[in-house]
Amino acid sequence: MKRNFRIALVEDDADQRKLTTEMIGRHLSDLSLVEIVSEEHFRSALGRGELADCDVIIMDVMLPWTSLDAFVPMPRDYDGYYEAGLRCIRELRLSDRGRSIPIIIYTLLESQDISEHLKKMDLVVCVNKSQPEQLLRQLRGLALAQNGDQSAPH
Repeated sequence: MKRNFRIALVEDDADQRKLTTEMIGRHLSDLSLVEIVSEEHFRSALGRGELADCDVIIMDVMLPWTSLDAFVPMPRDYDGYYEAGLRCIRELRLSDRGRSIPIIIYTLLESQDISEHLKKMDLVVCVNKSQPEQLLRQLRGLALAQNGDQSAPH
C-alpha cells in the first residue's frame, strides 16, 4: 500500500509559505505537509518526534527564534537569524532518524553564501526561491525514490 509523501515546510514568511504550499499542492498529489514557522517550533517538533516520518524537509535558512505570539527564551547556541535553518539541520542530524531525511534548503540566498556550511551536510541541496521549478523537480525525484520508482505524485 502506497503511503502519502510527507513534507515538512520550514518557512517563517506567511506569504512565501502559502505560495510554496499552493505550488506543491498543484503539482504533487498523495502528500501530507506539516508547516513549521520558527526555529523554536522546529526544535519542539523534532523533540516530539513529529519529523521522524518526513520524506523531505524544505528549509528556509533565515528564521526567527520563535513566532511573535510566543515567548520562549533563546537557547545558548542561538547566534542570530541568518543561520537558524542551518542550526535546525544540525539538530536534525543529531537524531537517529534525522540523519537520513533529505533536506532542500529553499532560500533567497545564493548557494555560494552558504556553500561552506553545505559541504559539511549530507543529503542537503540548495534551491533558490526564484526557481520554484527546481524545487518541484527535487520533490518529484524524492517521491519517485520513496515509491520505489513507481508512479510519483503528480
